[in-house]
Amino acid sequence: MRWYLRHHRRLPWRRPPGRRADPYTVVLSEAMLQQTQVATVIEYYRRFIRQFPDFQSLAAATPQQVLNLWQGLGYYRRAQNLHRLACVVVEEHNGKLPRDPDALRQLPGVGRYTAGAVASIAFGQRAAVVDGNVARVLARWYVIDEPIDRAEVQRRLWDLAEALLPVRSRTYTPGDFNQALMELGAMVCKPRAPRCAACPVRWYCDAGQSPRPERWPVKANRQRVQAVRWAVLGLKRNGRYLFRQRNGDGLWAGMFQLVTIEDAPARPDWPHWCWEHLGLQIDSTQRRESYTHLTSHRRLAFDVYTADVRGGRTKRGAGTWRKLDDLDDLPLPRAQQRAVELIVSHGG
Repeated sequence: MRWYLRHHRRLPWRRPPGRRADPYTVVLSEAMLQQTQVATVIEYYRRFIRQFPDFQSLAAATPQQVLNLWQGLGYYRRAQNLHRLACVVVEEHNGKLPRDPDALRQLPGVGRYTAGAVASIAFGQRAAVVDGNVARVLARWYVIDEPIDRAEVQRRLWDLAEALLPVRSRTYTPGDFNQALMELGAMVCKPRAPRCAACPVRWYCDAGQSPRPERWPVKANRQRVQAVRWAVLGLKRNGRYLFRQRNGDGLWAGMFQLVTIEDAPARPDWPHWCWEHLGLQIDSTQRRESYTHLTSHRRLAFDVYTADVRGGRTKRGAGTWRKLDDLDDLPLPRAQQRAVELIVSHGG
């Protein structure tokens, strides 16, 4: 805690040690920080909280407005869960976030980590957190030689984190201690080239006394990244392009995209596909360029085509026609933004 008081980063959602944070800012920041670096989150957080400063304003927004503001941050299910959470808090909890970790875990998108973070940071509850930073610190401190992905090792890490929590302090809260542990992992006990000489607990850390502390944590063999090919068609009519909203709850759910075939053949039969799925007749397609987009489990190769519509009538619900300079209110995943940029670079 002495190290944290001197070295912690000043972040827009963080309150000085000893003071509890606004529950809404904790929920918002934790949602944004999942699998995303702090430096990336800061500006998104500021923009988001200007437009939606509390649960009530967020609950009153449309899903599309929320996704549009989240655009570019990735992992869009976080935004959808955050919006659903705000609706539940307003409708079922009178706009007040529950204080108890078990009650928090009943809210959309809230797992054990988020519940512990909110309960401890916002409400001063004695609740542990184990994220990637904390897991790394504990795995090195206790030299855990088993893969931390295993369920039994995860349980041990949670037990250790709970045992370390202070029972009582006049100067800092359990939330401060949790943030100190996470900050230690983020700033000192890094995955590669840990700064052991700057670590305030190096004399108590078994890995820190070894010549290669980066050997820990041990991780199981990663799954092989799946290679997938998608085809994207910039379908143009009267200067406008067709954009369609993705369904379901999978990758980029609820966001918009150009006409897209997933797991596409090497050369899609676009005229047949457009007639069958959209009710439109098109001129011959032109292949433009290809690019690759990486997700956590897949390598997506995108082949971009363009074509003009020469007949037919758009089927009901097929999508919305937009000029490429009029997309500000359409949430587009970064992979689709690149397709738009390619089409513009070829003259639109």
